[in-house]
Amino acid sequence: MLNNTLIRNVLVSLLVALLAPVLLPVLLASPEFPFDTSAVIKIYLMAFALIFLAATFNELLRAKAQQINYDSAYAFNEEQDLDSDESREEGIVKWFNINKGYGFIIRDSGGEVFVHFRSIRGSGHRTLREGQRVKFSSVEGEKGLQAEDVSILTR
Repeated sequence: MLNNTLIRNVLVSLLVALLAPVLLPVLLASPEFPFDTSAVIKIYLMAFALIFLAATFNELLRAKAQQINYDSAYAFNEEQDLDSDESREEGIVKWFNINKGYGFIIRDSGGEVFVHFRSIRGSGHRTLREGQRVKFSSVEGEKGLQAEDVSILTR
């Protein structure tokens, strides 16, 4: 990944630096700035170096931010797994409509709880099957109890 970033930064810097000598004389053509080839070459080299450094620095910051986001999300999930297991309850999926993305869980303690696909652990296409055992936390929603942090049990 770092090699692709380096190549992309060099290409962007070269493109801008190649355009700079063409555009600078036009932009700087005035009586106060006499046209001097050595000055244009110096400006060209400075533009290349500055743009290259800025692009590289920006890419390093972006990569660092992505790593921090990944690390914090991973730590949060581990912490959540350890801390909230005692407060979670178990149940069986009564039904779940894949097209609409919601359904109901029958709690082991009695009663039903609404479940939405966003509350199911995991990434990508998250769904439940009728009769599946699940573990979840119950929270009071706008329309009653709803399941959060739903995980599928493999017992």
